[in-house]
Amino acid sequence: MHRRGAFWWLVAATAVENTFVPLTVEPIVVPLMALYRDRIVPFAVAMWLGSVVGGIAMYGLGLGVAAGAAPWWAGTASAEAAAGFVQRLEGEGFWAIFVFAISPLPYQMATVGAGLADYPFVKFMVAITVGRGLLYAGFALAVWVVGSALHEVMARHKVTVLIGGSVVAILVVLALGLRG
Repeated sequence: MHRRGAFWWLVAATAVENTFVPLTVEPIVVPLMALYRDRIVPFAVAMWLGSVVGGIAMYGLGLGVAAGAAPWWAGTASAEAAAGFVQRLEGEGFWAIFVFAISPLPYQMATVGAGLADYPFVKFMVAITVGRGLLYAGFALAVWVVGSALHEVMARHKVTVLIGGSVVAILVVLALGLRG
């Protein structure tokens, strides 16, 4: 982050990660955050901005598929998963998108599903901006508090954290669905 342009490279990498490219920046960035503690906030802000940009791109893809502009994508497994998410939007809307934005659930499914459903863009932006902001602020806070030990904990317990976080997120969505 001390090099010229590094901030924007991280924004771009995170944007790509939040489309349909199987790339994840956290395993690279978390140790760097621990190493360069004075740059934790720029790291978190870059990942947040990139995530929002990637979310907007996927929302646009969903709109394009819904309008018939991306027939190559309709019928793929990810399109079917996103279509299932569209049904969730009818019941939980904002909160469904928010939960996907803040949890380890597949964020791309929520963003493209919102586009497929033509979910109101302003509400979509609020959900992903706040959700992803809280996610990356949480990463920054965890690194600030725990330091380099966080990387070791993440590596050792990543499956447990992924499953536990997904279960919590699903329970929140179900609770919101039962409430509404």
